[in-house]
Amino acid sequence: MPEQSRQPRRNASDIVAPYLTATKVLVGINVVVFFLMLITAREITDSVMEKWGALVLPEMSVTHAWYRLVTAMFLHFDLPHLLNNMLLLLLLGETLERKLGPVRIVMVYLLGGLIGNVASYVYYISEGYDVISAGASGAVFAFVGGMVVVTLRAHGRYEYVSFKRLGIMILLSLYMGFVSSGVNNVAHVAGLLGGALVTFILDGKYDILPAGKR
Repeated sequence: MPEQSRQPRRNASDIVAPYLTATKVLVGINVVVFFLMLITAREITDSVMEKWGALVLPEMSVTHAWYRLVTAMFLHFDLPHLLNNMLLLLLLGETLERKLGPVRIVMVYLLGGLIGNVASYVYYISEGYDVISAGASGAVFAFVGGMVVVTLRAHGRYEYVSFKRLGIMILLSLYMGFVSSGVNNVAHVAGLLGGALVTFILDGKYDILPAGKR
């Protein structure tokens, strides 16, 4: 009988690993949390958002529930809110993760989102606003800021993302935010700047401009 070549057995982890990225895990967490909220409450109201960990101002200045600065970036008010953020998160995150790796992409998400929420807290408290705020948009804009740094270091383009297109997207996104009601523009701007700073530090290359253009 002819000998049969033995193929090494592939575990489930060997099959899933190439397709499972940190970005997809972050998207999955956001989606699971949203549907858990929907299943348990049937309707997502302000009180439900408060219960699950949204930013609640000005009460946070009294309760000191600082964990909300993190939990709020995994909460969404409705399905369109979730889908808009997750689409951008997936598109930008997958590209940025190929440059930074899984650990650093999670750090950009968490630190950039945290910077956005801290800035929101400071602004709303200083202005005396009474608001409930949540969403991953600060972290999404952190990915945008990270891609700005990456494209600049790649002389204007990294994979399919160009610095010019990023600039147009940033301007349009910020404009739509400022002309729309109920949008946390502070988190967007702060997340953008925070993500750029975090990526600038984590990527470990401090010379943005190419040689000869200093």
